Amino acid sequence: PVAAALHYASQERIETGTAIAVYDFGGGTFDAAVLRKAADGFEILGQPEGIERLGGIDFDEAVFAHVAETIGRAVLEGDASPAARSALMRLRDECREAKESLSSDTEATIPVMTPAVQSEVRLTRGEFEEIVRPRVRETAAALERSVRSAGLSLEDIDRVLLVGGSSRIPLVGQLLREMTGRPISRDSHPKHTIALGAALFALEVASGRQPANVVLASSPVTPNVVAPASAEASAPEPVLSAGTSAPATQTPEPASPAPSPTASVPPSPTMAKPVAIAPNPPKSVTAEPGRGIPRWAWGAGGLLVVLAGVALGAVLLGGGGAKAEARITDAKLTNDVYTVWFETDGVTIEDGGDGLVFFWDNESPESGATWWGGSPVSFTFERPLGATKICIAIAPETGQIEEGSGNCWKV
Repeated sequence: PVAAALHYASQERIETGTAIAVYDFGGGTFDAAVLRKAADGFEILGQPEGIERLGGIDFDEAVFAHVAETIGRAVLEGDASPAARSALMRLRDECREAKESLSSDTEATIPVMTPAVQSEVRLTRGEFEEIVRPRVRETAAALERSVRSAGLSLEDIDRVLLVGGSSRIPLVGQLLREMTGRPISRDSHPKHTIALGAALFALEVASGRQPANVVLASSPVTPNVVAPASAEASAPEPVLSAGTSAPATQTPEPASPAPSPTASVPPSPTMAKPVAIAPNPPKSVTAEPGRGIPRWAWGAGGLLVVLAGVALGAVLLGGGGAKAEARITDAKLTNDVYTVWFETDGVTIEDGGDGLVFFWDNESPESGATWWGGSPVSFTFERPLGATKICIAIAPETGQIEEGSGNCWKV
C-alpha cells in the first residue's frame, strides 16, 4: 500500500494529514489498508484487511461456470480426450478475455469450440456484474473494516485509491462510490501502480536520500514497509506531475506512464503541458512508439468524473454561431486503443494557445482532456457506463469551452 500511495503522490499533490484508503484487487488476492500522509512519507493506520483467495482468477472461473451452465457442463467436461482438454483450455482463455473486454464493452461473445459442440455464448456486462456482485461487496466490506480499525469513519477518508487489474471492473468503482461515498481514483494501468511506486522508492535509495522509517501496524497481510522521504516535496503544480523530482544530480523522470499493451517499445518520456481548462486533466501525454501519435492514459475517479454530461454536451454541441469549429471525421477502437481523426476550421491549435478537448458523450467537457497537436490522436482510457460516443470541442486559451464548436462520433 505504501508503494501504491507513492505512485499516486507522484501524480497528484497530497497534503500532509491526508488519509487514503488503498483498495488492492489483483488476480489472486484482495488487500485493503489505510494510510496517512506524514511529513516524511506515509504511515499505515490500523489493521490492514485481506481476502486471501479472491481475485480476477475467481471471476474468470465464474464466467466459465456461466458458459458451462448455458452449454451444459456434461457436454463440455464429459470428454477426457486430449483434444477436448485442449479445447477447454482455449475456452477458459476466451472466458478471461471476455471478462476483461467487459470493462470497456457492454457485451462479449465467447466462442465454444470443442469436439462435442461448436457454439457461442453471449455475456452482457449486466449479467457479469450480477454474477460477481456479492464478491465485490465482500471487498468493500473488508475495506470498511480496515478504515474502522484505524479509528476513522469513511467520512474521514479523503480518497479511495484503486490498485490491481481487477479494480478495472466498472462495478468495483460503482459499488465503492455507493458504499463509501468517497472520491475514487484509479490509474489508467492499475496493474502497474505498485511496481511504479516501488520504482520511485528505488530512485530515492539510488539517489542517496535516506528513507524515513514509518511505523506500521503489525499484520499478517501487509509486511513492514519503509517509506521514502516526501514523494512530492518538489513536485510542480498540482494539476500535473510526471513523478517525484530527482535530486540535482539526477535527470530521469521515473513515473512516466506504463506503455499500453499495443506498444512494442517504451514510450517517449515527453510530458504534456498542464491542462488549463480541466480541473481533472490527464496525467500525461506521450508519443506512441513508431507512429508519432500521442497516447493518453486516463484513470477513473479523479480523472473521469461522470457528471450530467449528456445535458451539458447537448448545450456544448448545439450552441452554434461559433466561427471556430472542430469535427471528428472518424474514430476506431483497436486493441484497447482509441484513434480519432479530426478537422479544424478557423482556429490554430498550438502549445500555449487554443487546444482541443476530447470527452465522452455522457461526461462534462471539463472532465475531458486537452490536446494541442494534429490529427489523428490515439489514447487509452476507460469508457464510462452508458457512453457511446467520443466528442470534441475547442478549448480556447482563455480556458472556457467554446459552445457549438464540436461534434460527437459513435465508437
